[in-house]
Amino acid sequence: MWIILSLTKAIYPHLVGHTTAKVACDALAQLFASRAKSRILELHAKLHNTRRGSTSIQELVQNINMITDELVIAGQLINEQELIIIILRGLGPQYAEFTTRITTRIDLLTLEDVLAHLTTHEVIFDFHNVQDNQDPTLYPSANYAQTFTTRGPRHGCYQSDG
Repeated sequence: MWIILSLTKAIYPHLVGHTTAKVACDALAQLFASRAKSRILELHAKLHNTRRGSTSIQELVQNINMITDELVIAGQLINEQELIIIILRGLGPQYAEFTTRITTRIDLLTLEDVLAHLTTHEVIFDFHNVQDNQDPTLYPSANYAQTFTTRGPRHGCYQSDG
């Protein structure tokens, strides 16, 4: 009786027809196991399809960390090198050179090292992006033309622009 009292009403239909507590518990375990498996597959797909888009590197890493935290809760551990690859894949084509440099190194970098390099690269990349996209009208310029008169010994007066 205490089992039924501890369940939500949404679970009741899954227990109809089970005559013993063991059979009911086995049915619930089977129900939640299949839901857990599908949730784990969903989280893995979400993890491998996470992309930076217009967000910052920090936001990308936070999104990936939230997904990996859910996987850890579900009993699925992600090793550090796999996590690095997932982050690098999520960066996009503008980070292709950075990704190549990281993945072709002889020594393996830690996640902390990759994130430090990535943050530095993002700052430099953003700086150059701002420099390249600055509006030329923000910086006033002036054109100066001078007109002067020169007297030559044989040519008399003439005027030169320039």
